Amino acid sequence: MGSRSDQTGILAERYLEIVWGDLGNTFLLLIQAPVIALCIVLVWGDTQTVTDSLWFVLALSAVWFGAINSCREIVKERDMFRRERRVGLDPTAYVLSKIMILAMLGFIQCLCLIYLVNLKLKLPGGELLHFVVLFMASLAGSSLGLALSAFVSTSDRAVAGVPLLLLPQVLFSEAVMSHEHSRWTVKLLENLTMTSWAYDGLKNLAATEPNMGTFFQGCLALAVMSALLLGLTIFLMRR
Repeated sequence: MGSRSDQTGILAERYLEIVWGDLGNTFLLLIQAPVIALCIVLVWGDTQTVTDSLWFVLALSAVWFGAINSCREIVKERDMFRRERRVGLDPTAYVLSKIMILAMLGFIQCLCLIYLVNLKLKLPGGELLHFVVLFMASLAGSSLGLALSAFVSTSDRAVAGVPLLLLPQVLFSEAVMSHEHSRWTVKLLENLTMTSWAYDGLKNLAATEPNMGTFFQGCLALAVMSALLLGLTIFLMRR
């Protein structure tokens, strides 16, 4: 079926056609960003005060975008994948083709979210850097959703699994419980969540003197999480 790069390109084109062909589902995915932006503006717009909870909501929203976008994308094609696997389909090319298109969706969603929120709230720290953090969080969420989709056996279980995976992203967060009241195990688990790195990155950018080292560290951590989860997805697909 050609080299891995050839397969990745062909599969990405096919997946893109499927995404744009299913306009109803694609619209529901894309409309999430303006709806969440509207809710944020309604909550924080009257006070014009940017709080830590706002940064956390933005971070969690980006991870949610990625996870809900991708959670069904493998399991719903499992029978087709098995047929094509018999004639030489490379699982790595298949997974890479998925993440390429999902990254495009996440890019649009995060750009829309940060742009609309910034119109009203004027977020401190620069909307471009905020977008970078949110996009990296969305990419990590997409990788998490793909791993879930490769693990479960039905689309319904995939959708049901997303809240279970996102709940720790909420609970193990400094935004929920201050570090001074947390055990070392909670702090360790917090470092394994995507929202904590995205939250720290956004909060740091809003500081009077932002630490760019913290910003790049957060982006790197999210990139590593994405790579590890994609590796896990490929491993599950090869099984």
